[in-house]
Amino acid sequence: MQLPLITYGLLAWFVAQVSATALTYKLSANEKACFYTATKNRGEKIAFYFAVQAGGSFDIDYEVTGPGGRVIMDGQKERQGDFVFTANEPGEYKFCFNNEMSTFAEKFVDFEIAGTSPEQTSALEESLFKISGQMTTITRNQKYFRTRENRNFSTVRSTEKRIINFSFIQIGLVVCMGALQVFIVRFFFQVRRIASSTTSTTRSGPPPYGQREGWRPRGPEDFGDGGAFPEIHIAQYPWGKDHKEKSNALTVQLDKDGKVDYSVVARQGHSTDRIIHTSFKDLIPLRQRAEAGDLDLSRPSQEEVQATAERTKNALQLLVSGAVAAQKPKNLSVNSKRDATFVRYTPSSQMGDNSKKQDRIMKIVERQKDPMEPPKFKHKKIPRGPPTPPPPVMHSPPRKLTAEDQEAWRIPPPISNWKNPKGFTIPLDKRLAADGRGLQDVQINDKFAQFSEALFMADRHAREEVRQRAMMQQRLAEKERLRKEEHLRQLAQQARAERTGGRRRSRSGSYSGSESGSESDSSERERREARKEKQREEERKLRQSRMGAERRAQVMAREMDRDISEKIALGLAKPTQSAEGMYDSRLFNQSSGFDSGFNEDNPYDKPLFAAQEAISSIYRPRANVDDDEADGDQEMARIQKTSKFGEALGRGTFKGTEEAEAREGPVQFEKDVADPFNVDKFLADVEKQTTSSSSKRPGYGLQDEDPRQSKRTRVDEDDED
Repeated sequence: MQLPLITYGLLAWFVAQVSATALTYKLSANEKACFYTATKNRGEKIAFYFAVQAGGSFDIDYEVTGPGGRVIMDGQKERQGDFVFTANEPGEYKFCFNNEMSTFAEKFVDFEIAGTSPEQTSALEESLFKISGQMTTITRNQKYFRTRENRNFSTVRSTEKRIINFSFIQIGLVVCMGALQVFIVRFFFQVRRIASSTTSTTRSGPPPYGQREGWRPRGPEDFGDGGAFPEIHIAQYPWGKDHKEKSNALTVQLDKDGKVDYSVVARQGHSTDRIIHTSFKDLIPLRQRAEAGDLDLSRPSQEEVQATAERTKNALQLLVSGAVAAQKPKNLSVNSKRDATFVRYTPSSQMGDNSKKQDRIMKIVERQKDPMEPPKFKHKKIPRGPPTPPPPVMHSPPRKLTAEDQEAWRIPPPISNWKNPKGFTIPLDKRLAADGRGLQDVQINDKFAQFSEALFMADRHAREEVRQRAMMQQRLAEKERLRKEEHLRQLAQQARAERTGGRRRSRSGSYSGSESGSESDSSERERREARKEKQREEERKLRQSRMGAERRAQVMAREMDRDISEKIALGLAKPTQSAEGMYDSRLFNQSSGFDSGFNEDNPYDKPLFAAQEAISSIYRPRANVDDDEADGDQEMARIQKTSKFGEALGRGTFKGTEEAEAREGPVQFEKDVADPFNVDKFLADVEKQTTSSSSKRPGYGLQDEDPRQSKRTRVDEDDED
């Protein structure tokens, strides 16, 4: 007994915590229904679900409003919806459905509104919530299936109704087509019968006299070859006089005085309400017109003035607002951004897909629009309206032209029409030549020359001013530069004087310590020079170690041949420990000088370097020939392996040097030969062959030599060669 009581108590407490409302409401045409729910705490969840069961196109407009009148969500022509939102403010929330879109259709809306509190719940309460949610889901699915059933039945009924209507229409069309065919066939036979009867009874010409009572001539065949019938008092048009030709000419209209009204020409193409002045009378003021009568010139009242001002203001405001609105962009929506909406989306099950689908909460926001996007419309050119009416031109009465006026207005053609029958374009030079303007003396005004001279003088004056201004600026800059140099010179002189005075004052006080300072400076200088000398010696040894044997021997020989003065100049002399002096032996026992001659062509007694370069370039036998032979073979093998000489030049040898032997002795010279390539011998052999061939051929004409020589003579010549 206690278990049911506990269960009922928990259900009652659950109902107190969770409030839900499920209704099915019938909305009539043009009806709007609103439902309310209240929340007491901030942060409560409110669930809102609706679905259109039947009626119309199964769509409805909805709107959810908060306590302050703020629209939380809305939609138009929606079939169903499932939303969950948080109540940020406690109070009353309004849910409205609107069916004002329908004129006759009634709609059944099934909706549910539920609210939950964010308070903590126990495990039993959570299970109750889950059971309640599952029951709600089952109920909602049943209602959804019922809604789909209603929609499908509605679709079936609509399709059935359309099929029935189409069947009736098709039957009606078949019946109408059959009746029309019968009517057309009967009409063809009836027209043929009437035409045959008319042909038999038709006769040409008017009826004879005595039988014309009630007869009226209608066509040209009634008149025959004659004219109208005077005894018949109706309008008659024999010989086709009733045919009116089309013309765009205006009909002549008369005014109240019986004169031709020419204002019709000016009013052509304008509305009848437009005021157009076309007569001289329109130029006369009202108070001076004869038919004006007494004019009321009294001041209008204040009410009339205000009414007129108000009408004028409204008219001007209408024009200005229209012009301003035309300049504004048409597709730019300002402050029309809608709030985001949250939608519970349930994926539909596809064919063959039986997997479980989960609901998702989707946020729907408005698509971003570019505020600077140009308007999307197409410019269309509309036809231009009629122009303003021409102003009235007051002409003087026509005068008769005299013979002089006619002669002045007579312009002879430049080219005769007999020569130009087709009216081709005449060049301007020929028109001017035919006009006779080339025969006139054209005088140029002197002011053109004066104007050109004035421009030239103004330009020269402006250039002179610019030159003087530039010179003045240059002089000022030069003066400024000299002034700065003088100032700097004075500053330097002052600083020099101050520095000199300070030294003089401090020299007497620091004399005692200068001796010790000078000794330390000299010892430091000597150590620095020794380090530099040692560094140069090491660099020299390093260069010699990198030299080849031949180059090293040349350098050593050159150093041995150097005199002491050259070694000192080149920094190669080493100081000795002996105190004896070293002298350049070339300076002693020389007979050159004033006693050997003065101001001769060659003042030097011998070459400066004793032809060391020429001597070093000539072959010099090496002492270690056997030692370097293995190194040379290795170097040659290394060169042959390289791609630069190995492949291009036959494995490291140049062309023509394959059979050359290595030279071990001094330079060998060859004797000069007059014909090293045996060209003269080759030419002599060719001449001999030519001579022998010509002697065998018979000669024709004169010949310089006698071909009948003896064989002995030819043999002697060959021996001499």
